Amino acid sequence: ASGVDDLDLDGNWAPAASDEKITKEKEKRPLEESAAGDGAAADGSAPKKKKRRKSTGKAKAVVTADPGDPSEWASQMVAAAWAAEVKASSLTPLEAKELMPRSSWFEPCPSGTPLAQLPSAVGGAALPTLAAVRDGTEPKLPPAQGVAVVILCTSTQRVFAALPDVRSWGVKPVALAVHGGGRKAKLLERQARQLSAGAAVAVATPGRINRMLEEGHLKLDGMEAIVLDLVRDMKQR
Repeated sequence: ASGVDDLDLDGNWAPAASDEKITKEKEKRPLEESAAGDGAAADGSAPKKKKRRKSTGKAKAVVTADPGDPSEWASQMVAAAWAAEVKASSLTPLEAKELMPRSSWFEPCPSGTPLAQLPSAVGGAALPTLAAVRDGTEPKLPPAQGVAVVILCTSTQRVFAALPDVRSWGVKPVALAVHGGGRKAKLLERQARQLSAGAAVAVATPGRINRMLEEGHLKLDGMEAIVLDLVRDMKQR
């Protein structure tokens, strides 16, 4: 308890000398701690320098090939798009190496070829389905749950805009995209049934293709080609 000695001349309580010492030590300690954090460590050792992250060299793919060499041009286009995706998604260098396009992946198709004229432009021996369409014969269906030719579009809107061009080939394409106002599960089941016996051509979005693969509704057996549709939809996607 405080005694009379703790009161000032006006009768107010005054802290003892020991109390003042404790208060000053408490005020001094945070300043010392902050100084240690800004400069040297509390034990007097030199502060640790922060390591600078090394540049991973992402997004360096550049399209330099002449469109006159369609295979090399297509390879560099895909490489540039993948480099942009690597940067946008902050992928690691190891993840970035998962896709390294080569010109041998691509059939020599002239840039700007309309989708309706695709079979005439690339229908060779390596692509029997497109060759059959070009020659006016019935293409052979791939194994169950397979698709011979997949046309990838940027959006559902572009999928349905491309369907008339594909129907002009004389085939009945399967549309693989999220659409309609019904239940999505029912739509997925209906699309899975369309693929159950195999399909010559499918026009799809990348997201729907991934979903069909993940749930086992689509198999890669018998797939001859993937067509990258570069036409933008009405929203310029």
